[in-house]
Amino acid sequence: MKVVVLGPPPKRPAQRPGLGLSVDGHHWLLLDAAGAVPDALEPASRDEPIAVVLTDARADRASGLLSLRDGRPIDLYATPAVFEQLTVELPVLPVLQHYCDVHWRLVAVAGDAQLARFRIDAWPTLDFTAVALDAGHGTGAGDAIALVVRDAASGHQLFYAPALDSAATLPADWMDDSDCVVVGGDCRLWREGPAAALPPPWIGALLDARAARKVLLQPPAACHCADVPAARAIEIAYGGMEIEL
Repeated sequence: MKVVVLGPPPKRPAQRPGLGLSVDGHHWLLLDAAGAVPDALEPASRDEPIAVVLTDARADRASGLLSLRDGRPIDLYATPAVFEQLTVELPVLPVLQHYCDVHWRLVAVAGDAQLARFRIDAWPTLDFTAVALDAGHGTGAGDAIALVVRDAASGHQLFYAPALDSAATLPADWMDDSDCVVVGGDCRLWREGPAAALPPPWIGALLDARAARKVLLQPPAACHCADVPAARAIEIAYGGMEIEL
């Protein structure tokens, strides 16, 4: 399984990147659609759907959907809450549907359902688990999720949560069981606090994770993580970064 960090567009350096995921180096699945999607990661055939899994409805994770409006169908995997937000509050989907067919594939994290497992036909060796990260404001699950991707062929597992700071309860067990952890969140308070300040809980979970690779997903222009101790093997993601699992 190959993972590529998709950097933010040059004119929006503060935007968080997303990920491209492949098992053969030719067919790609997008984990969030951040910024313009490189041509190299798009399907070779115009009849082949572009598959995108969204972890939330924030603009810096969904804006790249509009760069896919060239007429190819899009298989969009999202929770009911994210689909509603992108239809009403940030109406990306109504605009996108003027250009191409958008097929909503349900990620069933909603209400009391905190976990949902699903498959994507084009990637039969990959098993996906969506884990609710909602902060508990009485709105139910589904506003934000983490993704756990397990490759049945290799046995390797990826944990991806670009909004880990929104989690009411940190999914530490899922992080510990993964070979690579890629997470993001707002860590400015850690930098701005006194030198002895403890890191926010989500950073602490990253530091404590037993994964072989731990990657902090931050936009280059807004990275406030200079205090992340290099000795704890935390890598700062950058556009074009490749991870082999």
